[in-house]
Amino acid sequence: MDTQNITPLTPQKDRQVSGWLSFFLFVVGLGAAITVVTSIADFSLDAYDIGEGDFFIYLVALIDIVYVLGIGGLALYTILAFLNKRSNAVFLGKSYLIIIFLSNLLLLLGGDYGDYGWGSLSQILKALIFGIVWFVYLCLSEQVSDLFPKEERKILSRDKYIVGSLIFTPVLLFNVGLLGKCSNSYEYYFRTW
Repeated sequence: MDTQNITPLTPQKDRQVSGWLSFFLFVVGLGAAITVVTSIADFSLDAYDIGEGDFFIYLVALIDIVYVLGIGGLALYTILAFLNKRSNAVFLGKSYLIIIFLSNLLLLLGGDYGDYGWGSLSQILKALIFGIVWFVYLCLSEQVSDLFPKEERKILSRDKYIVGSLIFTPVLLFNVGLLGKCSNSYEYYFRTW
């Protein structure tokens, strides 16, 4: 009997996050850090002014700040869940990608992007493509399946609330912005009529 070719099986709990999965966690952390830092550095109340008054400006700015900090918090929570091999890690990773994808898609649909930099059309499209690629990776990766078997994965109720609020927030902001633009157009139409 030849025992040289037999490799011992490593129990999944003893395996560490490595390779592409560790790179994914690095990308999540770096992306969240860049999002939070650039949002703070570029913060201006003038960006929220669409002619609806001061209360509207402060309300939307506050919601946006809480949303950006929520994305940063979800990224940290996701990284820690993967490193500690929690049963909700894959759900959090996929949810983070869906939230980032949705945010970028709404930026794209809103048409409010710059000519260059992080908010440019090319960067938004890259973020959408990379989000899809990482989502497919989390779905099909053998390492993810080995470390987090589908039978052991769980979704905690607090995770549903966190993810639900972070999905709802950009949709709410998009619709509020759309209503603000529509009301301005409506007023302009009737004033000139």
